[in-house]
Order: sequence, then C-alpha cells, then structure tokens
Amino acid sequence: MNETGNPTEALERLTAATEQYESTGAAHERARTDALVAVVAALQAGAEPTKVADASPFTAAYVRKIARENGIAPAKRGVKSKGDSSLKVVMPKPANMRASKPKDA
Repeated sequence: MNETGNPTEALERLTAATEQYESTGAAHERARTDALVAVVAALQAGAEPTKVADASPFTAAYVRKIARENGIAPAKRGVKSKGDSSLKVVMPKPANMRASKPKDA
C-alpha cells in the first residue's frame, strides 16, 4: 500500500470517473450530431452562413465545409438576404416639417 491512499479505493474512484467520462462523451457526441443536423437545416432554409456560424458551436470555416459536404452551394459574394418583404417601414415626419393642409381648407 502506498502512503497516499488505498489502491483499491483509488481504482474504484478511477472506474467511477471513467464511467462518467464515457457517458458524458456519448451525450456530447449526440449533442454534436444534433448541432450538425441543425446547421444543415438552417443553411438549407436559406440562413446566411455567417449567422449560422455565429449561432453554432462551430467555426465559420467548418460551417462552410459542412455546407459543401451536404451539397449546399456557397453564398454569392456581397449578396445578403432580402429579409421579410412583407414588412412595411413607416418613416416619421421630421419635427421641423409641417403637415400639408388640404387644398380645400
């Protein structure tokens, strides 16, 4: 027996730690797979690759690699998403402008 502890107890702690490590490793791998599936789905839905990379645990380069491996064409340079065309923007009148009077007033 070593002065620092009981070898049997140390091996039992090691076995428990190994089991925990392996079980969390499996959970990590499942979560990674889920993230990869979500990245592909977002890209296929037309999300900008930069935004997909920002929202994912992966680098932009890896997101591009995932896209190519899944047959998703590169985004065109300088082209941004058009957004929701159903949104209407109403601009307020500047404070120094008067409302126009009706002609028959």
